[in-house]
Amino acid sequence: MSGCGRLRRWSSLDDDERERLLAAYQRLADNDPPTCNFAVKLERMQRWLALHGVSISEDEIRGKPRYACRRSLALISSS
Repeated sequence: MSGCGRLRRWSSLDDDERERLLAAYQRLADNDPPTCNFAVKLERMQRWLALHGVSISEDEIRGKPRYACRRSLALISSS
């Protein structure tokens, strides 16, 4: 898949590429021992994606909190 070099950030991929990678990863993950531990799930996915030239962070998986916008944060910090 990907040789040596820089990894592309998950957030830089288009929707089609993300869907393709997620589908391929899910086929592999279905054979992994089950776990509820998010850290284990994250590590497995990061390792697999790195083999495919992609990096993903915890923030990219979890997404931005719905309440985190600059105006809200400014209001909170000024209180």
